[in-house]
Amino acid sequence: MAQKHIIEIFEQAGLRSQFPGYKQPFRFEARREQKAYEDATNIIGFLPGTRSEKLIVIMAHYDHLGEKEGEIFNGADDNASGVAAS
Repeated sequence: MAQKHIIEIFEQAGLRSQFPGYKQPFRFEARREQKAYEDATNIIGFLPGTRSEKLIVIMAHYDHLGEKEGEIFNGADDNASGVAAS
């Protein structure tokens, strides 16, 4: 649901992407869980510059901490819990 919502916002904002549907699939290994995830997806869009070749890249970091004691524990708690820009 979060992925769909983010993509809708990107579309409404008129963002472009080099990835179909804004989705960049990737694989990662969770060391603590000793498990590989094959179906992870970044959501990436950009706004091209109007007076230069520069662009603004917009990416969505959306995840949660899974379940704790049988209950869903929403919210990211890692190095991208905030927003970074340069």
